[in-house]
Amino acid sequence: MVVRGGEGEPVVVCVPRTWRNRVAIVWGNGGRVFHTLRFPRCGDDPGSGKAYAGGFFLRKPSGCVPLRFTVGERTTLVWFGIVRRCPRR
Repeated sequence: MVVRGGEGEPVVVCVPRTWRNRVAIVWGNGGRVFHTLRFPRCGDDPGSGKAYAGGFFLRKPSGCVPLRFTVGERTTLVWFGIVRRCPRR
């Protein structure tokens, strides 16, 4: 995950409520799993940013997993194929 710098709101990534018994996420060096993570903006330079290692924890070995990304008033749902492809939505 890379969060770019520049003006704007923090980035909030969350697992939709109906998926929280199946999926959790982790990014950064904390090592703890969460259902919601908040990433602050990284300075004023839109050409720079910070990268966070991490990913998903699933109850099954594969899946098609949704995450909701929110920046300010904008929100979008992104599906991630873990070991398999997600059907087109």
